[in-house]
Amino acid sequence: MENLSKKVMREQKRFDEILNAAQEIFLKKGFYGATMNEIAERALVSKFTVYQYFAGKDAILDGILARGFSILTRAVEKKIGDIKDPKRRFMALIRTELEFFESRKDFFQVLLIEKLNFESEVKNGIVPSYREHIRFIEKEFRKSIRQGFIRRVDPEDAAYMVFATLRAFALRWLFLGGKGRLSDKSEAVYDLVMSGLASNA
Repeated sequence: MENLSKKVMREQKRFDEILNAAQEIFLKKGFYGATMNEIAERALVSKFTVYQYFAGKDAILDGILARGFSILTRAVEKKIGDIKDPKRRFMALIRTELEFFESRKDFFQVLLIEKLNFESEVKNGIVPSYREHIRFIEKEFRKSIRQGFIRRVDPEDAAYMVFATLRAFALRWLFLGGKGRLSDKSEAVYDLVMSGLASNA
């Protein structure tokens, strides 16, 4: 009988291969232009196998975004983990987010392009993974408010605003051909955000 851990690893590998294949197809043809047959062919599996893992394209797209946001959140958590100073902590958060978009440009393009064009039933599928990352940023804002570093604002509103600003900078970088280092814009993002959030105390 196959070792359980090996089976889990094999299943995870197949899961990721399907997501990787789908991401390539979505970038090439768009969400609506892609087919399950093409995804299966690119992943080197049967369409039946794809359906064993995902109910359809909506579920695959949700999987791509959920995986991406999970990796992003873990990367930020690791980077800011031991930083106590609120300014340095917030700067590290911003830089890590921008570095993530820069190093995973394909994921960002899927997030950006497809998120703007979903019909309502697909939008409902991506909310959980997106919302979890917003909650993470929101938690950081609550901590900064308690420390008096950031003035008393709605932390959820602030989290959405910060992520939207990060996405806007990444979008401009993408439209300019991805030239230069996106993470070099960290201070500009920080200054822009803090101009509205910094405590006057």
